Amino acid sequence: MDGIWEKVKGGGWDNTKAVVLCVLGVKTDGSRKLIGFTLARAEDEDSWRQLLENIKQRGLVGNALNLITMDDSVGAKAAIDKIYPSVPIQNCLVHKLRSVQSKTSYKHKTAVIEDLKAITNAQSPDEAIVAAKAIVKKWYVKEEKAMNSLKHNFEYCLTYFQFPKEDWKKIRTTNLIEREFREVRRRTKVNNHSFNDCGSARRYHEGILQYLNNNYPAK
Repeated sequence: MDGIWEKVKGGGWDNTKAVVLCVLGVKTDGSRKLIGFTLARAEDEDSWRQLLENIKQRGLVGNALNLITMDDSVGAKAAIDKIYPSVPIQNCLVHKLRSVQSKTSYKHKTAVIEDLKAITNAQSPDEAIVAAKAIVKKWYVKEEKAMNSLKHNFEYCLTYFQFPKEDWKKIRTTNLIEREFREVRRRTKVNNHSFNDCGSARRYHEGILQYLNNNYPAK
């Protein structure tokens, strides 16, 4: 689950911005499809809930749903808790580490990035927690903002350890859907990522997403 922001005029939306919320379904054999999207004014609970309700009504009831990987979004998590309350959540580890890096001062950035590798290289949740605690202890005084970012909801970044090791790199990030977004950005670039109204933005993205489902590799 993730979203991509675009410029959309009209509709009374603040700052002429809209977000395309997308859900990519991945089966255990690696096959994948974009199974739902919506155009919303924010990545809030109501927008995600409506999208997930639609997906559930169309057949993904959740009995065989093993994991939901997403960015650390309060609205998305609240929606998941209502629609798929028993499904484990994996916060994207890449987004987490990027957030920490962005809040680290230039002076210490290289050293902090090097230390963060201990988390991505961990072979168990306990090892990852020990590494994270060591990093926080080392850097908290000099990089308080970055370390608070690391601690926030860190436990949701470790859900992937519950699954087979060969799947860890695929399921601990939103990279699969980010690959789809790169193609979306490439195609909307011709419009300067800007649309005259909500209807044109929705139709254009629907066409792109249908193209991706029909033409991108199935696995």
